[in-house]
This record gives sequence, C-alpha cells and structure tokens, in this order.
Amino acid sequence: MRLLRAVIVVLLLINHVCLTLVAKLLIRDEQTRRRFFLRKATNFSRRFFHLLHVELVIENPERLRVNENYLWLANHMSYLDALILASLRPVCFVTSMEMKQVPVLGLLTELGGCLYTERRSKENLRGEVAQLAQALLDGFDIAIFPEGTSTNGTGILPFKRGLITAAMDAKKSILPITIQYQEIEGKKVNTGNRDLLCWYGDMSFAPHFFKLILLKSVKIRVRILPELLMTDRESRDSLVAAAFEAIKANYEPIQ
Repeated sequence: MRLLRAVIVVLLLINHVCLTLVAKLLIRDEQTRRRFFLRKATNFSRRFFHLLHVELVIENPERLRVNENYLWLANHMSYLDALILASLRPVCFVTSMEMKQVPVLGLLTELGGCLYTERRSKENLRGEVAQLAQALLDGFDIAIFPEGTSTNGTGILPFKRGLITAAMDAKKSILPITIQYQEIEGKKVNTGNRDLLCWYGDMSFAPHFFKLILLKSVKIRVRILPELLMTDRESRDSLVAAAFEAIKANYEPIQ
C-alpha cells in the first residue's frame, strides 16, 4: 500500500512539472506566469500532504488575512517547509542561486515561482531588496527562511537581516510563522528519527524524498504568530529581533 502511494505521489509530481513547464512556454507575462505557478504549487502541496497522510495543524489561521499580503518569516528544517507554507495559500519563496543550480530541486523552485538571490555576494543586495519590495507592492505574499539554511531542528539560527528591509520599503507587515515537526508514524519527532523529515547539510535529495513518501503518517504544527506592523519609528534590526524572538519562543527544539 505504501509503495502504491509512493508511485501515485511521483506521478503527481511528474504531472505538476509537465503542466508548469507547458505554462512556462505559453504564458509570456512574468507576473501572470508567476501567479499561475504559485496557485499550482498550492494545489500540489495540498494534494501531496493528503496522499502522504500528513496532518497539518494550523494554529491562528485568521491571522493570515484574506485582503492583505505579507513578508512571511519562518524557521527552516527541510524542503518540506516550502510545501507547508505553500499549502496555506499561494506564496512566493526567496531562495538562493545555489539552489537554482541543484539538479531537480532547481527546476522545481523555478516552476514554483521562486525569486532568487545571490547570497554569496553583497553587491546585488540593494537590487534584490528592490525586487522583493516591488513583488510585495504587486500583491504577492513573499516567504523568506531568514536562518539562511535548513537545520536539524535542535534550535533556531540567528536571522540574516538584509532582505527583510523589503518589507519596510514596501510598507508591508512581517508575519512570523513557526513550523514544528511533531510526530512520525505516531512517535514524537526526536534526534533518532528527525532525519526522515529534516533535510540539511550535505544530504542528497532523492534518497531522502523517497524515504519520506514511504512514511505512514506525519504530524506537523504550523503556528501563525501576530504580525509585526511597520512604523516609521521601527528599525530593521528591532523588527528582525522581534521576529526572531517570537519564532524562537514558540518553537520546541528537537531533542
């Protein structure tokens, strides 16, 4: 049964890639194409979790207001986190040019409507911030994993600050979100089983993904925290510190 489910998941992924590749060729307007990619990513994520019996417990969904868009900040442990956030509603992720160059994952990020930054160079930071600010002004929700890399879940790394300036430039609020991996097949996530979900360091994508889709069930909590409002008196550093403290306070380290 699990093997059959895994086959269905792979077919779902292939179908998603084929559909978005066709859209990439046919839809010329960049904004229209990105919105299409983001909607399809949301549909895929929801179907993916349904097939894999992933239970997402969403706390405070009313804080994600329908007529507002935000800069989302969340902790980061795996490529799963992007699917988790995308399942809430269409959201544009920011990732690195390094990720774009990873086989398979690079293509998936492009077809998921991601925006890219060159984190190895600070020279383009101002232009990248301007690009994100414009996307926020255009009505896109933008998601950043401010730790800058995925972790093993034993804690929250200090947040990188540069790109968060985009929210201030666009006068949009920051929405902190905590992702908590809670259970794998009925057992609490711990240091012994966490690598079935966490993807970090030099782990290879394909072996990890195929182990993941063979799991019987997973439970993940997503807690949407109060938005951090932009004011003229706020500094970038104080907003980043507030977001970090909010996410850290609501996260239980994997032990």
